[in-house]
Amino acid sequence: MIVLIPSFQPDRRLVGLVDDLLAADCSLTILIVDDGSGPDYASVFAEAREHGAELIGTTSNHGKGHALKLGFRHALVHHRGEDVVCADSDGQHRVDDILRVAERVLAESDVH
Repeated sequence: MIVLIPSFQPDRRLVGLVDDLLAADCSLTILIVDDGSGPDYASVFAEAREHGAELIGTTSNHGKGHALKLGFRHALVHHRGEDVVCADSDGQHRVDDILRVAERVLAESDVH
């Protein structure tokens, strides 16, 4: 299961989200898309990577939709066949809710 997180100019909640998700389920792949946040945010993304996230990105901001498409394309090429759940990096989605959606996606994909 991939948790896809598009992110633009995140704060440390992103690192906390990575930590909390992996603590809850170490089999998750956390894929973060840096949507052109710039050098002022490089340390946050580097820390998220050090904590176990996979990081891709763009050099300029293109918007959340573009970041999601980039993440889905990456998942299709590098994690073919894995289910994907999307989450925000700003605390909008709680870890419990993300995991509940992931469980539902897995249950539904087992049926089909």
